[in-house]
Amino acid sequence: MRIDKTIFDKGVELAKAHADLVLKGMDTVAIEEWVANELERVTQPLEDEIKTTKSWWVKLPEPMYTSM
Repeated sequence: MRIDKTIFDKGVELAKAHADLVLKGMDTVAIEEWVANELERVTQPLEDEIKTTKSWWVKLPEPMYTSM
């Protein structure tokens, strides 16, 4: 079990180092565009579900979700 945690920790460390290098190589505009694209990629399926569902459990949180 300790080996699994060690491997996981090393993977996280490598991912952080890689992300740091990638972000340092991008200018501010590119980072803003990337973040906007990622937000769109994550939120679009949720917005589609809100528009097409008949479930009130999905529709009720819509105002709170869309204002975030």
